[in-house]
Amino acid sequence: MDWWDPDNPEHWDWDADANQRWWIDRIKDRVDTWEAFSNSPPWFQTVSGYVSGGFDPSADQIRADRVDDFARP
Repeated sequence: MDWWDPDNPEHWDWDADANQRWWIDRIKDRVDTWEAFSNSPPWFQTVSGYVSGGFDPSADQIRADRVDDFARP
Protein backbone atom coordinates (compact mmCIF):
# COMPACT_ATOMS: atom_id res chain seq x y z
CA MET A 1 0.00 0.00 0.00
CA ASP A 2 3.02 2.33 0.07
CA TRP A 3 3.83 2.11 -3.64
CA TRP A 4 2.30 5.44 -4.77
CA ASP A 5 4.52 8.51 -5.12
CA PRO A 6 2.62 11.64 -6.22
CA ASP A 7 5.84 13.16 -7.59
CA ASN A 8 6.45 10.24 -9.93
CA PRO A 9 4.80 10.88 -13.31
CA GLU A 10 4.68 7.13 -13.97
CA HIS A 11 2.22 6.78 -11.08
CA TRP A 12 -0.42 8.90 -12.83
CA ASP A 13 -2.78 7.52 -15.46
CA TRP A 14 -3.87 10.59 -17.42
CA ASP A 15 -6.19 8.45 -19.56
CA ALA A 16 -8.19 7.20 -16.57
CA ASP A 17 -11.79 8.36 -16.29
CA ALA A 18 -11.81 9.79 -19.80
CA ASN A 19 -15.57 9.28 -20.05
CA GLN A 20 -16.10 11.18 -16.81
CA ARG A 21 -13.85 14.07 -17.84
CA TRP A 22 -15.39 14.82 -21.23
CA TRP A 23 -17.23 17.86 -19.85
CA ILE A 24 -13.96 19.48 -18.75
CA ASP A 25 -12.78 19.51 -22.34
CA ARG A 26 -16.08 21.14 -23.32
CA ILE A 27 -15.83 24.07 -20.88
CA LYS A 28 -12.12 24.47 -20.06
CA ASP A 29 -11.66 27.48 -22.35
CA ARG A 30 -14.47 29.35 -20.56
CA VAL A 31 -13.29 28.72 -16.99
CA ASP A 32 -10.63 30.77 -15.22
CA THR A 33 -10.95 29.32 -11.70
CA TRP A 34 -11.15 25.64 -10.81
CA GLU A 35 -11.94 24.07 -7.46
CA ALA A 36 -11.56 20.38 -6.76
CA PHE A 37 -12.17 18.13 -3.79
CA SER A 38 -12.03 14.48 -2.95
CA ASN A 39 -14.52 12.62 -0.80
CA SER A 40 -12.00 9.96 0.08
CA PRO A 41 -8.31 9.25 -0.31
CA PRO A 42 -7.35 6.35 -2.57
CA TRP A 43 -7.82 2.94 -0.96
CA PHE A 44 -4.08 2.55 -0.29
CA GLN A 45 -4.09 5.72 1.82
CA THR A 46 -6.95 4.58 4.06
CA VAL A 47 -6.88 2.73 7.36
CA SER A 48 -9.50 0.21 6.26
CA GLY A 49 -8.32 -0.25 2.67
CA TYR A 50 -11.73 0.90 1.38
CA VAL A 51 -12.73 4.24 -0.17
CA SER A 52 -16.32 3.73 0.94
CA GLY A 53 -15.55 4.32 4.60
CA GLY A 54 -13.96 2.84 7.66
CA PHE A 55 -15.23 0.37 10.20
CA ASP A 56 -15.52 3.01 12.96
CA PRO A 57 -17.55 6.07 11.89
CA SER A 58 -15.97 8.11 14.69
CA ALA A 59 -12.37 7.45 13.61
CA ASP A 60 -10.32 9.08 10.86
CA GLN A 61 -10.24 7.00 7.69
CA ILE A 62 -7.00 8.38 6.25
CA ARG A 63 -3.76 6.83 7.43
CA ALA A 64 -1.78 9.28 9.56
CA ASP A 65 1.36 8.67 7.49
CA ARG A 66 -0.50 9.58 4.25
CA VAL A 67 -2.11 12.89 5.17
CA ASP A 68 0.60 14.99 3.50
CA ASP A 69 0.54 12.88 0.31
CA PHE A 70 -3.24 13.09 0.07
CA ALA A 71 -3.29 16.85 0.70
CA ARG A 72 -0.47 17.62 -1.73
CA PRO A 73 -1.59 20.14 -4.38
